[in-house]
Amino acid sequence: MATPHQSLRAPDGSGIDTGNPEDIPIFLPSSLGWKWCSSHNAKSLALKEAKLRHAQANDATHQIHLALGFKSALFHDHIHIHPAHTQQTKT
Repeated sequence: MATPHQSLRAPDGSGIDTGNPEDIPIFLPSSLGWKWCSSHNAKSLALKEAKLRHAQANDATHQIHLALGFKSALFHDHIHIHPAHTQQTKT
């Protein structure tokens, strides 16, 4: 494994690391912080990322809503709940 001071280079000399793409950090405004974005004229990018994350959260919530509705319909159609034979209540 390379130390932070070593440069990782592909065997073909392209300068592209051949490691896992999942291990490459992506520096988004949220990972850099609002103060950094403000001082480097990246406020608009930070706001766009915030709107994107909000929309993604809404989409995920909507998908959960649909899935719960579908499961509820399946439960209602496949599980027959028998009504009570009496309306007597316990005290």
